[in-house]
Amino acid sequence: GFYNALTKDLRHSVEGEGVFMIGAGGAARSVSVSLALGRCRSLTVLNRTRTRAEELQDTVLRAVPDISVEVLTPEDDFERVMERADVLINATPLGRMVGAEGLDLPVEALSRGQVVCDLNYSAELSGLLKEAKARGAKVMDGRGMLLYQAAAAFEIWTGLEAPVEVMRTALAKVLEEVTIEGTG
Repeated sequence: GFYNALTKDLRHSVEGEGVFMIGAGGAARSVSVSLALGRCRSLTVLNRTRTRAEELQDTVLRAVPDISVEVLTPEDDFERVMERADVLINATPLGRMVGAEGLDLPVEALSRGQVVCDLNYSAELSGLLKEAKARGAKVMDGRGMLLYQAAAAFEIWTGLEAPVEVMRTALAKVLEEVTIEGTG
């Protein structure tokens, strides 16, 4: 789902690019493998626990043995890596908030030309994506990933081509309704 959203909706290829991934859970795992298969040059994983990040590293290297995968924790100096990354992806629930209570990132390191993705989704951009957009980065939230995952499931279960644009409209409507009701 993520790779389709990145390549189809944002029209961005990761081939030869450096990716900075924040988080090492299930979503980070699937996104990382898809990017490695999409021939990104390198992947740096920032996670609270080194062991979890190393597990993700092993998964990626089993799928694509010749990719460079680096593991960092918040105690490491990661700002330099973040600045140089072509693509930055937040795969934690903390992207909704930036600052003391949320994702503690040096947002001043974000820049024009980067692609910044937050796997969280709602009718509004997350705090991370607002900061990135203000600095000229191209941004993408998790709605496209959700949409293309649903489209794949639809096709698997029905054997029919998914009506992606109808599904996109329905998703936007549901997210807007959730936001209006104050639960989003």
